Amino acid sequence: MSSKQNEWKDKYKELALEMDELQAQLEDRSLSRLTTQMAVHLTGVTPKLDTALLQLTEELKANQQQEGYQVALDAVDKELRGVDQAQQKTDGDLLKVLREWLRQINDNLAADQNNAQLDNIGEMIPQAVERKAALPGIMQDLLELQQPLLKSVDTAVVPAASAESQDSDELNDLYKQVEMELVTLIKSLYIPKSDQPDAKALIKQIRSGVSLKGLSDIFQNLTQLIVSVASRSSSDFEDYLVNLNSQLSEVQIFLTESHKDEVANGKETDQLNTLIRRDVKAIHQAVTDSSDINQLKLQVSSQLKSIVKSMDDFRSHEEAREKALEERYVAMNDRLQQMETESMQVRARIEAERTKAMTDPLTMLPNRAAYDEKIAAEFERWKRYQQFFSVAVCDLDFFKKVNDTYGHLAGDKVLRLVANILTNKCRSTDFVTRFGGEEFVILMPSTTSAEAAQAVDKIRHSIENSPFNFHGKSVTITMSFGVAEIEDADSIESLFNRADKALYTAKKNGRNRVEVA
Repeated sequence: MSSKQNEWKDKYKELALEMDELQAQLEDRSLSRLTTQMAVHLTGVTPKLDTALLQLTEELKANQQQEGYQVALDAVDKELRGVDQAQQKTDGDLLKVLREWLRQINDNLAADQNNAQLDNIGEMIPQAVERKAALPGIMQDLLELQQPLLKSVDTAVVPAASAESQDSDELNDLYKQVEMELVTLIKSLYIPKSDQPDAKALIKQIRSGVSLKGLSDIFQNLTQLIVSVASRSSSDFEDYLVNLNSQLSEVQIFLTESHKDEVANGKETDQLNTLIRRDVKAIHQAVTDSSDINQLKLQVSSQLKSIVKSMDDFRSHEEAREKALEERYVAMNDRLQQMETESMQVRARIEAERTKAMTDPLTMLPNRAAYDEKIAAEFERWKRYQQFFSVAVCDLDFFKKVNDTYGHLAGDKVLRLVANILTNKCRSTDFVTRFGGEEFVILMPSTTSAEAAQAVDKIRHSIENSPFNFHGKSVTITMSFGVAEIEDADSIESLFNRADKALYTAKKNGRNRVEVA
């Protein structure tokens, strides 16, 4: 091979190396620009992600081959995963809100209305939440569907009223709702006897009429009541603990003194034993050494008197000790009985407060907190022993119209009557709870979905055929049900969501029916 050819090959290699370095530099600059643009667009998502992106861009400017670059890259990757998880949760919450919005619109449609657009929106919501770009259009469609319903409600409440009178009526409805919520709040508090007169006076003040001007005074009185109840409860419990500590100290003193008495009694017994042995030994010695019977009698008599005296002294000390011990025992027994009584009172109060916290004050059914506790226990039993169960989600049909037409007091009456029907028609092993608003949930242990559907259909018939009367007018109340049975892949949330989806299907298919997931 000629020298020119070798020279050409060397130049080609040098040029290739220069091209590779240039390409790497271009890629580095492209990566740096891309990272900077990404950092600009992602700034403000989370503070930690902002810090990680800033560090990554600085490392890229310096040298991406350094160790710090990989550390910064890993930090960005970690924060992006966290953002993705948070976004998934947000998407879930958004999906739930949109479905609830759609359901509320569906609940306010007349029974003979069948809106194809509503069904289409229900199918498009999951995709819109996932892609985001379609969300504005979905929300605009929901607003357009909702607008006629709002107008029809306004017209039904005040047929020929001006805008000002409509606003006035809406404000009055709001005041009534605030009045009901405030009274419910006060009744849900555990109020000691000393604060009950203030609570009754406040309820009377609220029921006499709520106005914008009087709200400040009502809230001030309510705040004072809550502070008083909380401080009194805390003070009562602190007093109980202080008293309990004092009583336990007395028990400790009793035990210490009893122990001292036992030790002293042991010493006195040893001392008596020593004295008797000494006197007996002296008698023995006198018998051995004495040659005069009269002198022996005198010595023996003297020693016996000494023994009798020692015995009398010991018995006297024992009687005094036993008397003091009995007095302390009686006093301590009284103290222990007092402690037991106070402990039972505290336990009863704690249990009463816990029961009240777990009970819906309107229907007296277990509330959402009680449901969360019960479903967790039922789910744990399912995982451990495969003891299956079903969940029924129940929702009153057109309940808002009952409130709008007859008032919230009538709505409260409906809720109480429905709660009684649910309780009476369910088995003693079933768990009925007011989940919120006009929605109830029934947990049915050891029940398949088919059995649960059959059971709740009987409840549905009972509610439909129950006589609900308002102002002498009979009103038909119906309820829709969604049933789901626990499955291997279920979580607590997915089980409820399946039952809730079945309820939505029951609403969409005409209401007053049972659907199984």
